[in-house]
Amino acid sequence: MKLEHLLVPVDFSENSIPAIEAAVALAKPTGGRVTLLHVLEPIIIPYGESLPIEPPSDVVRREGAEGEMERLRGRFSREAIVETLVLSGSAWDTICETADQRHADLIVLTSHGHTGLRRLLLGSTAERIVRHARGPVLVLKSYKETPAV
Repeated sequence: MKLEHLLVPVDFSENSIPAIEAAVALAKPTGGRVTLLHVLEPIIIPYGESLPIEPPSDVVRREGAEGEMERLRGRFSREAIVETLVLSGSAWDTICETADQRHADLIVLTSHGHTGLRRLLLGSTAERIVRHARGPVLVLKSYKETPAV
C-alpha cells in the first residue's frame, strides 16, 4: 500500500493528536503528505428554543478553525509535508468525500471510545467513516475521556 497522501480529520481535542502523530510517522519515510481536515458542522437550534448567548457566525467559526489548523500545521510540518483544510458539512460525509476527491491513500483518525447510551446519543463519526469510506481507514483507540458535547 502506498502512503503518499494521508487524511487526518481533527476536532481540536487532544484525542486528535495521536492520529496526527501516526499519520506524520507513516508519511515521513516516503516523503508523503498529510492533510489535516476540520469540518464545521452546522449549528442546529431546535425550533422555538432560545440560547443564552448568540452562537458564533460561520465567518468567526471558520477564522477560529483556520487559526487552529495553522497552529497544528506549524507543530507538525517540521517532520512531514502538512496541509490544512477547513470545510463545512456533515463530518463523516465530508471526510469520506474529501478522501475520494483528494485521492487519499489512508484516512487516519482517533475514536473517542464512547459506549452505551453516550454512543447512542452522540453517534460515532469514526464508525460511519469506516462504513462509508471507499479506501482504507486506520482508527486509533483513544483512552482519554472527552466531555460530552
